[in-house]
Amino acid sequence: MTAYRLRLAVAADAEAICRIYNQGIEDRVATLETELRTPDERRQWLASRSPRHPAIVAETAEFIVAGTVRPALTEGGLRQMRPGSASADSPSSQGGPIGWASLNVFKRA
Repeated sequence: MTAYRLRLAVAADAEAICRIYNQGIEDRVATLETELRTPDERRQWLASRSPRHPAIVAETAEFIVAGTVRPALTEGGLRQMRPGSASADSPSSQGGPIGWASLNVFKRA
């Protein structure tokens, strides 16, 4: 079983958040937006977040590079992913965010 960690998003996560968000725009299943975002725009968006309306990321510290199992240190100690449980070019294979979420101000119309 792969262990995931949730944490507050930081400016360094902007590129991964942008990649994930743009995939949703291109697939047209996660948002109704049509304009792709840039990492700089996502960094500005992250900087504008407040403690009341944070952005969070999910990540895994385990990853596979070029088809080989790479160990990762987790809170529970040294663990390994099974071969084939992630692709070498997936966001999780880079050890970075694999998903994100944010809370936003609710405005009544």
